[in-house]
Amino acid sequence: IYWLLRVRGQKMANLGLVRLRAGDVWSAIKWFAAYMVIYIAVVSFLDALIPSLNVEQEQQIGFETARSSTELLLVFASLVILPPLAEEIVFRGYLFSSLRSKLRFTYATLVTSVLFGVAHLQFGSGEPLLWIAAIDTAVLSVVLCYVRETTGSLWPSIFIHAMKNMVAFVYLFIFQIT
Repeated sequence: IYWLLRVRGQKMANLGLVRLRAGDVWSAIKWFAAYMVIYIAVVSFLDALIPSLNVEQEQQIGFETARSSTELLLVFASLVILPPLAEEIVFRGYLFSSLRSKLRFTYATLVTSVLFGVAHLQFGSGEPLLWIAAIDTAVLSVVLCYVRETTGSLWPSIFIHAMKNMVAFVYLFIFQIT
């Protein structure tokens, strides 16, 4: 990312990687709650509109056998720390910011969110496409684009994404073990 920015004559701030502010954490908490409400509303609407939509379909994440403390620590890093950093830098930092410099907010958000959702369909897994994950991540992306736009920082989006993945981690690996 650093090399790509240098080639394009840009700085880390162009991606929203600015100094962390105290308000970024509060903004992340507030918008995470908003995302949850919006997601539940969207899924409820789509479930009523499209009866064949499988809202219970499980995502295959590849860590189903992790049980030891070391394995769970690695799973935690692989789900809660690394994806929010990498995906936010790529999708909201680079892609959204680049689109936003050329398009209106609505269009930049729509393109970014559709691509983010499609990236989570689990192509090539041998399983049916994971539409519920695509819907979830597209809704999340809309919120994250809005937060990126209004705060000028990528940090709240990274924190929201990490909180969302933390909820999944706790549900899949902590509640399922006990």
